[in-house]
Amino acid sequence: MHFNLISRLYLQIFLSTRWAILLNLHAEMFRTNTVEDILQVLIVFCVESLELDFALLFPERHTLLRVLPVLVVLATSSEKESESLYKRVKINRLLNVFKNDPVIPAFPDLHLSPAAILKELSSYFQNFSSQTRLLALQAPHEIQGRELQEYPRHYLILNHMGTIRADHDDFSIRFASAMDQMIRLKSSDGVYNDWSRDIKGNMYDIVVEGFQLLSRWTGRIWEQCAWKFSRPISDSQQNSMTCFDYEKVVRYNYTAEERRALLELIGYIKSIGLMMQHCDTLVSEALWETIHMEVQDFVQDKLDTMLRTTFRKKKDLSRILSDMRTLSADWMASTSKADPEQHSLHQETEEMRQNTFYPRPVAPTAAQIHCLQFLICELVSGGNLRKVGGLFGNSGSGIPVEDLKQLETFFYKLSFFLHILDYTATIGTLTDLGFLWFREFYLESSRVIQFPIECSLPWMLVGHVIESEDAGLLESILIPFDLYNDSAQHALTSLKQRFLYDEIEAELSC
Repeated sequence: MHFNLISRLYLQIFLSTRWAILLNLHAEMFRTNTVEDILQVLIVFCVESLELDFALLFPERHTLLRVLPVLVVLATSSEKESESLYKRVKINRLLNVFKNDPVIPAFPDLHLSPAAILKELSSYFQNFSSQTRLLALQAPHEIQGRELQEYPRHYLILNHMGTIRADHDDFSIRFASAMDQMIRLKSSDGVYNDWSRDIKGNMYDIVVEGFQLLSRWTGRIWEQCAWKFSRPISDSQQNSMTCFDYEKVVRYNYTAEERRALLELIGYIKSIGLMMQHCDTLVSEALWETIHMEVQDFVQDKLDTMLRTTFRKKKDLSRILSDMRTLSADWMASTSKADPEQHSLHQETEEMRQNTFYPRPVAPTAAQIHCLQFLICELVSGGNLRKVGGLFGNSGSGIPVEDLKQLETFFYKLSFFLHILDYTATIGTLTDLGFLWFREFYLESSRVIQFPIECSLPWMLVGHVIESEDAGLLESILIPFDLYNDSAQHALTSLKQRFLYDEIEAELSC
């Protein structure tokens, strides 16, 4: 009891000091030199990652969208800093990012709005109140006219089902074909040649594409839910006199066609995820070998060429390249086993430099991948955080465009490697749809212990299948029960709340 009182006291203090953490951070961080440059680098990274769709998993994209408005407020706390920021990132680019995603999923039953964040923070950061173009952005409930017709076309899954079906069928066929080739390779004599390398490389590409599909589809469900939560039905649309707020955003906010589309997409996500999960042991070695080959090709061949050409007379930068090779080069897998620094100093012909890599299912560790990313950032920035043009911009770096492109490509590949190496966990993240059940915020705001089972979105999908006269939906009747499994797993493992698990179990037992 004493512990609960203390926890409640801390919660009251936290809620009564809104944005206090951010205000304290702002006061402390600007005591550090070059903090403005660091903020600008982070903003450039967020904008470029969102514009070029570099995030492999949807939670990464949503995180970038959530953090960007706060970074912009911190980076424009004075007129001088605003001018400096807009020299590196045009304000129109920021406006486009915020307009493209006016609603951001935050928690299962809560959403955020960049426009609302910016407007609320303007009262705490007085200098930001002069950013009229950013503050003119519309929150979801303020959107009217033509834009109100455009956004549902983007957010509602129903409008994308044609493309989703085609992508599902095409991927299923190509994944099955790639798996057949892997089985044939396993049954062969195991000789490593161009044929086996191509098969494993193709399997790697298919896995990446599968992750991207699952991420895009699950992200669409998150974003559709966030849009529905931000646009509840009006009282005039609901004839019932007694209607919970949760019913306005869920029960009465989905048409029959939208429920069918959601049910179909859930089935696609679960089937693709299960198909990829079943072959994890078969593809793991191929993935490790392909990643090993990618890393070794870059650090042993491409960096070697850069050391002898671009960075030959740049000792500070060449030292970074040598550190990258020392950190991650696997000389045991190469015909050349010379010391990496000595290896880079000798002037030999390109034919003499050509290395042959032997297959080794030895993937880099997470620490090696993070260190390589850090060293690439250090290399392209040259210690100058004020460089215009983004992290991999050519202005003032002294690095040829071709070399910058290779560094940029490898930098973003490294981010993919982390998720591919954690194969099972990544599939679990991308196929977890348990958030569709949670509604704790609305329970608190409605001051009720629990909503009727008819309000539960998973149960609504079950009811839709039963009530529908479409025989094609009958095979999907068990799919919503996967949502209960996901939500129960999330309640126990992530939230560590047994009472939520009990509520899910009770609803499923009705």
